[in-house]
Amino acid sequence: NKPNQKEIKVSSGWKTLKSKGINITNVRLGFVNTKMAKGNKMPFMISPDEAAKHLIKCIKKKPLRYTAPWFVGFYIKLLSLIL
Repeated sequence: NKPNQKEIKVSSGWKTLKSKGINITNVRLGFVNTKMAKGNKMPFMISPDEAAKHLIKCIKKKPLRYTAPWFVGFYIKLLSLIL
């Protein structure tokens, strides 16, 4: 997939910030079991403790993008290929 203009601008903005020692991570955790997520069953729900562990991992490793649980990222990638 060819990136659009908005994606190019965001990417260059992230690179500029990184060159100044500022790290940004796009964290995609899905649903976290909080008061906001109450209601109908939410797929791939994780606990607040699990979410915190993932965020700590992001702080330490500083990835550009982080998706948890891992199979959510696989599912998203699969859907993008189909749609």
